[in-house]
Amino acid sequence: MNSIEIDQYLLGTMPEPEKLLFEAKMLATPALQDAVQYQRAAHQLICWYGRDLQREKLSAIYDGLDADFHHTITSIFK
Repeated sequence: MNSIEIDQYLLGTMPEPEKLLFEAKMLATPALQDAVQYQRAAHQLICWYGRDLQREKLSAIYDGLDADFHHTITSIFK
């Protein structure tokens, strides 16, 4: 098994007949079970990293809007 097949399995893009065969191989092969677990953990880390990046981008946008809003309000009352 290669990582592409494991990715297809984890992402749900593997066709059903191949998925059943893959799951049977996992039951019979502890090394494959380990590889799937490691790949699943890698996917989770990638998701978390992506969320952190998105959160940073949104925070920067919010900070920019907040600064502009503050400037607009203070310029009105001068």
